[in-house]
Amino acid sequence: MSENTNKTNTNGSNVNSSNTGGSNVKQVDEMFGSDRSTRIAATTRLIIDRKHDPATVQMSVRAALANPQNKSGVINTLVYLENVSPSILKQNKGEIEKLLAAVKGNGLQTVVHINKVQELLNN
Repeated sequence: MSENTNKTNTNGSNVNSSNTGGSNVKQVDEMFGSDRSTRIAATTRLIIDRKHDPATVQMSVRAALANPQNKSGVINTLVYLENVSPSILKQNKGEIEKLLAAVKGNGLQTVVHINKVQELLNN
C-alpha cells in the first residue's frame, strides 16, 4: 500500500496521512532489533521514505527514549535524524534534546552523532 509514497512524499504531502500501512512503525521497531542487516535496512528505508514525516521523527525519538541502552538503535535513530530537515527536527526539539541528553554517555560514536543532530537543531 505505501510503496507509492516512496518517491512522491518529498513535498511532505503525506505528513498528516493516517494511511502509512504501518511500515514506519515496523521500521522504527526494526532499528532496535538484534539483526544488524535488518537494523541497517530499516534505517535506510526511513531515511529514504520518511525523512519528511514529522510523525515518524516523533515515533523514532520516543522509541530511542524508551530504549537508551540499545546503543545500535539509538545510533540508528540519530543517523535517521541527521537526514531530516532542521525545520521538522525543530517541531520535536524538546523530545530530541531529551534524547540527546539521555544517551550522551553511550560512547564516542553516539556523541559524534549527537553533535550532528544538535547542529541541525541549532540551524
